[in-house]
Amino acid sequence: MSILIATAGAVDANSYTTVARANLILGRRLYTTKWDLASSVPDAEGYLANGAASAGASAVVIDTGAGTFTLNSQVKFAGHDTIYTVTAALSTPGSLGIEPPLTADVADDEVVERQTANEKEKSLIWGTLILDAMMTWKGYIHSTTQRLRWPRSGVLDSDGRYYAFDAIPEILEVGLSEFALVLLERNKFQLPGILGQGIKSIKIGPLSAEIDGMQLEAVIPQNILSLLSDLGYLEPEAQVGMRLVSLRRS
Repeated sequence: MSILIATAGAVDANSYTTVARANLILGRRLYTTKWDLASSVPDAEGYLANGAASAGASAVVIDTGAGTFTLNSQVKFAGHDTIYTVTAALSTPGSLGIEPPLTADVADDEVVERQTANEKEKSLIWGTLILDAMMTWKGYIHSTTQRLRWPRSGVLDSDGRYYAFDAIPEILEVGLSEFALVLLERNKFQLPGILGQGIKSIKIGPLSAEIDGMQLEAVIPQNILSLLSDLGYLEPEAQVGMRLVSLRRS
């Protein structure tokens, strides 16, 4: 089971692009060190229990699959709800150590579901959540069952062509990838320190400075808003933690 789900229109989607696509998009430009160095593990997918294991066991033999279970990452088995902590890293089929011991039997070929997202996945999932919460998207959702606010119908690009109603626009993938890079560099919801705020006045000797509280750092940078301008817009109040909603008299 994937941690990051970028299937357009899916009921469980949580990102507008995949790590692989973000790697490709950001790989086309400079100054992506934070993304390049961000962790891509754990990334274990497709592993199955290799034979049944009984309740009380502290290890489960697994086969097939690819990627790495890292030390202290978390997993669960598809047949029950307990979440287990990995006690030793594992990158190939073999014996997966867990704690606590199994609380229920595990059947042969039961799916091992990774529960811990890596840094790149977290940045894309978090970025998607912020964009959907703060942006006023144009058009309207394509399906009432989709989890995310895209795909959407009735949205035109700058040349008057409709975006596909059943797909994620490439420019949204680009905007999200750029925003994920920003989120890796700084916690955008943390109040900035003195050097992150506007300086209203300064005096040299003795040194002093007056901070302008109205010049706080924007949550979504302007360059990303410009990229997404065909798709939607941001109410100015949303940048400082508020969002306008329409009121209707009863």
